[in-house]
Amino acid sequence: MLAPKPTRLATQILPFMAKVILVKNLDLMRRGSTCPMEVQVVRLDSDTAFVFLPCEIFVELGLAIKHSSPFEKTIVISICNESPQLRPDQKKHSQKAATKSPMLA
Repeated sequence: MLAPKPTRLATQILPFMAKVILVKNLDLMRRGSTCPMEVQVVRLDSDTAFVFLPCEIFVELGLAIKHSSPFEKTIVISICNESPQLRPDQKKHSQKAATKSPMLA
């Protein structure tokens, strides 16, 4: 059995979703480990605050924001005011980097 030829991004051999994952991973490598973003916080009353994040986050990051908030009630709202993207916490990001994507394997 012949080994498959190496795939390139410009060819039709690589499935579409594999190309999407590859482009996203290349973009993450280009940006580095940090991504600046604008976070908005609105104080509703003395006990309540809203935190607006421009992206989707993992639950651990949302809970960390709530636990470190000085307000009794902190409501974290994601995917606000910018393009929706998923931002993992440091643990998930390092786990993802340590594993290969099954679509590219």
